[in-house]
Amino acid sequence: MRLSLPLTSTLLLPRRIAACPSIFRISPPACNVLTPPAAPPPRTYEPTIFTFRKFSTSSAMPNRYAAVHAKSKGPGDARPTALDIVKDEGLEGKLGDKVVLITGCSSGLGVETAKAMAATGARLFLTVRDMAKGERAVGEILKPGHVELVQMDLNSLDSVRAAAKEVQSIMAVPTLTHTHDGFESQFGTNHLSHFLLFQLLKPLLLSSTPSRVVCLSSSGHRAGGINAPDYNFSQGGYSAFAAYGQSKTANLYMANEIDRRYGSQGLHALSLHPGGIATGLQKHMPDSVKRSWEEPSIKNYMKSTAQGAATSVYAALSKEWEGRGGRFLEDCAEAPPVDPMGGPMAVGWAPHAFDEGAAKRLWTDSCRMVGVADDAATKYLFSYGIYESIFEPALFSNIEKDVNPLPPPSPRRFNDSRVSLISRALLTTEALQKYYTPATGLYNTTGWWNSANALTAVADLALLHPPFLEIAIPVFENTFEKAQQQTALASIKKTMNPHRLGSSPPQASRCAKEAEGGDNGFKNAYYDDEAWWALLWLRVYALSPHSRYLSTAASLFDDMALGWSGPCGGGLWWDKSHTYLGAIENELFLSVASSLALAHPPSSSERAFYLVWAKRIYRWFVKSGMIDPQNSTINNGLNCTTCTNDNGTVWTYNQGVVLGGLASLARLTDDENERVEYLDLANRIATAAITDPGLVDPTTGVLHEPCEEPGQDCGADGPQFKGIFVRNLGYLVQQMGSRDAARQAGSRGPGPMWLYKDFILRNAESLWLHDRDEVHNAIGLRWAGPFEEANVSAATQGSGLDALVAGVVVEKL
Repeated sequence: MRLSLPLTSTLLLPRRIAACPSIFRISPPACNVLTPPAAPPPRTYEPTIFTFRKFSTSSAMPNRYAAVHAKSKGPGDARPTALDIVKDEGLEGKLGDKVVLITGCSSGLGVETAKAMAATGARLFLTVRDMAKGERAVGEILKPGHVELVQMDLNSLDSVRAAAKEVQSIMAVPTLTHTHDGFESQFGTNHLSHFLLFQLLKPLLLSSTPSRVVCLSSSGHRAGGINAPDYNFSQGGYSAFAAYGQSKTANLYMANEIDRRYGSQGLHALSLHPGGIATGLQKHMPDSVKRSWEEPSIKNYMKSTAQGAATSVYAALSKEWEGRGGRFLEDCAEAPPVDPMGGPMAVGWAPHAFDEGAAKRLWTDSCRMVGVADDAATKYLFSYGIYESIFEPALFSNIEKDVNPLPPPSPRRFNDSRVSLISRALLTTEALQKYYTPATGLYNTTGWWNSANALTAVADLALLHPPFLEIAIPVFENTFEKAQQQTALASIKKTMNPHRLGSSPPQASRCAKEAEGGDNGFKNAYYDDEAWWALLWLRVYALSPHSRYLSTAASLFDDMALGWSGPCGGGLWWDKSHTYLGAIENELFLSVASSLALAHPPSSSERAFYLVWAKRIYRWFVKSGMIDPQNSTINNGLNCTTCTNDNGTVWTYNQGVVLGGLASLARLTDDENERVEYLDLANRIATAAITDPGLVDPTTGVLHEPCEEPGQDCGADGPQFKGIFVRNLGYLVQQMGSRDAARQAGSRGPGPMWLYKDFILRNAESLWLHDRDEVHNAIGLRWAGPFEEANVSAATQGSGLDALVAGVVVEKL
């Protein structure tokens, strides 16, 4: 399989995926990424040239293209094109079992790389920002099921995430500009977007080894190294060429670090300079520089676009690079260290190109910036051999210790406040999974909808911590197969109305009708239950983009839409017997609609359809009267006779689910006024919740439910509520951080984003230190403590995990 990306980047996979200007290549059934050697052996040159003892690299392989590159005569001369490489490798029509992903395929090198890779017969996914422009550029090779376009804007990390689901650069800019996510535009577009794309596709690459990733760097990396920690030049010193040099050094470091980290697993990576090519990427270059390209010496150095793509294709396909990587290529060969006196057109890499320390730091910081966990930096506690997991122990075999590790704690006791949030979340998940029953795909000690929520917390953890994927995905697959066989039973066993804790269950006769269907796609007699499962499968779809997860969520949405017949001008009923019109099912319906919209490409009819529904639900909910006009808290539901607020209990999860829906709506809209409207309402509700003495202890600042008061009973459902609130508050903070962090970074006091962050971290800290069994990592009901074993269940465990995962999310902001 092959996967290629233009930064160019490339990635190769077995009949699954590969990439170009960035190129990811994956062989059947495998994924390869190339890595630079930790300390390449010295390379000797002819005395008439130079012998560089200061730098080192591996001995070069015979270069069949050296002679033609030594006698360059300008674009179109005898130097090979990308298609020539395919022919020379004997691969025309031979890679039908491979998949290739190539980024930047609407112009320049990406187009030529795509045309050459198409000749191999591999299946191609070609990413473009503008679909119409992409169709014009590569229309001649497009073929449904074989060569297809994928919309992806490298200026937006959200767009990268959407593109990664679907498939399962800029040069010198004269002034300092930023991406949608607030990063310096060249660093964000050339490096971070490709870094995130790799992280999202890494599980596929590692499951399909041998695999190969090719990152398009440039000789421009010699203009400068990494400006850490001020990657965005926020402290001044911006220069177009320094920023470009940083981004291209970052491409090189990414390839080096991929190979260093994953080369032993069969995933390798290479970086390269394509040569001097006049493409649209130089549109910001000064006219004086463009005029200099007409000088004979430079003109002879320049290549055609087809020739410029040759080194990318060589890196992706050549047998010379099977099983190895971590090198910098140029002119279809491994490059030497650059001659310091060789001038701007000299071949080779700069002294900082293989700085292992700088590459490691960039990797760690990039993980933080794009919001993924660094799988080599999980904290110390797993390094002491005290992790007795029901999971595969190999997951934690390469985890490093903290910079200043503590002495090993007592066996199975993790009561130190310095244990990292990600480690706490993993330990809490371990304890949660002891309740998991493989035969049913559900958790014992709790209910049907609670199992969907517990698994959602597990999915969110896997999104943040990629090494956990190999454990989580089989659990989701098992639940998808086994749990829907329990759907009818769930309807019969629903013994608690979450709107009125402790009330009698619905009549079993209504549920008995549901039981006749057996395996029925997670549908039952309650629309809120269906929504929880729809949201779970959309989260799983983000991890493992199989169409069955998306189609199941869509099918559940369609079933819920049939219940949009409330007597108060619309609204979704709680159940199919039409006994109650509450807040939670309508908040969930909003979240499902907006999440389904986000799961589809921006220009698709599916996104438009779900967005129309999401806005319709939003408008109804705002006008319904469920939001208290005095304090912005959300009551339980409506009196179906008078269509007025029933003044029911204010539960935490009623304040939370709507936050996730509003955050998704804010992501979906291009209208700034709408976005402000959605986030303003979310802020009013969130602020009201975290300052309501009925929900938050004014002394400790810790969340609690009304049913936690002495003499009250939270039943089986109430313990789940707090985690749902904190989870969705975390989703809101993520959305605010993606757009507003740059503006608020200077003032961490008054902004609501920072208030929410502090609130989430305070609750995550409190439950870990005050409401946990230190031996078994069981989480109790009352997060402020004290821990009471009698209250522990899969619901309390899943709720606690939600809070810890939200803490992992916000601590990066």
